Amino acid sequence: MTCRIAFVLFPGFQQLDLAGPMAVFEVARLARPGSYDWRLVGSVPPAVRSSAGVAWPVRGLPRQLGALDLVMVIGGDGVDAACADRRLVAWLQRAARSGARIASICSGSLLL
Repeated sequence: MTCRIAFVLFPGFQQLDLAGPMAVFEVARLARPGSYDWRLVGSVPPAVRSSAGVAWPVRGLPRQLGALDLVMVIGGDGVDAACADRRLVAWLQRAARSGARIASICSGSLLL
C-alpha cells in the first residue's frame, strides 16, 4: 500500500526543511518501490518561492482530502504570514478532521 504525502509549502519556506524529509521518503521508496508517493502543495499555485528565492512548483491544496495519508507542513521564515492565510489554515483543519496524519518540520509547527 502506498502512503500518499502532501508537503505543504508557503512563501518563505526553508528548502532544507523540505529536502530532509523528502530525501528520507525517497530512500524508503527506493528500498520498497511504491511505498511512498508525494506532491508539493500550497495555497498559491503554480509556484511558491522559498526563503532562498527559489520558486518551487506546487499544486493547489487538494480538495479530495481522503486521498492523503500524511500532511507534512514545512517550516521557514514565512510561517507568520502563513498563519494569517485563512484558506491554508482552514484546509489544514479539514485535513486533520479527514483522518490524515498531520506533521510539521521545525517552525511549521507554529502553523499547526
